[in-house]
Amino acid sequence: MIARTMLSLALLFSTTLWFTGRADAACPPLPGVPCAMTSSVPCGINLVGSNGAVTDPMGLFTVTVADFGGAPVVGADVWFDFAPCCFDIRLADPQLDPTLVQLAALKQVHATSGPGGVTVFRIMGAASSLAATFAGGCAHVWAAIPGVPAVELTDPVSRPPVQVGTFDLNGALPGGPGLSASDLSLWLADFFVFPAPYRARADYDFPALCVQNVGPSDLSRWLNVYFAAGSTTNGPVFLPCP
Repeated sequence: MIARTMLSLALLFSTTLWFTGRADAACPPLPGVPCAMTSSVPCGINLVGSNGAVTDPMGLFTVTVADFGGAPVVGADVWFDFAPCCFDIRLADPQLDPTLVQLAALKQVHATSGPGGVTVFRIMGAASSLAATFAGGCAHVWAAIPGVPAVELTDPVSRPPVQVGTFDLNGALPGGPGLSASDLSLWLADFFVFPAPYRARADYDFPALCVQNVGPSDLSRWLNVYFAAGSTTNGPVFLPCP
């Protein structure tokens, strides 16, 4: 509880810096300060549900934070900003992973970088499938240490925003949370309209391949998550948009 309170204070401080003064460059030439050029961010992530007690481990992904010299930055506040995604992608509230802190009003999920600068995330969320999702990335990733303006790790120079997939394709709708046959039906709808339009929410192997395609391998991943039974529920509340 004490560690989580300290993290909450730290992330509120770094978020204030984000509003009051962004870094002049994506890679400040200062030791121990996050640098977009040398940090590692996945090109895509997949949001999951839970089994009612813990977040589905199949949703694990990492961000590695490094400074301009490539040295790992430990203890940095790292967060995903999902506000640009919220017309279709919604975050679950609460997040069950105790290592994460969610700022609901800002549509942000925060974690702290550990040894090697590695920051671990398992984020719960779902799609509404009421709107055509982005044909690319929508989530922005930031990192900050106390006393220094936050650095966007997904700045236009280093890499684009992160693409977001969701196995629970109707969880943000009433009665929809948790994987079921209705989500499979929605995935098939996204599959049969590919490539026009391309719906990033259904492309589950993009984080590994960084190639936009909705195909059999994505169906295989959806089935793996479904039969592993780690996302049988979700939410129960989803953050509204905006």
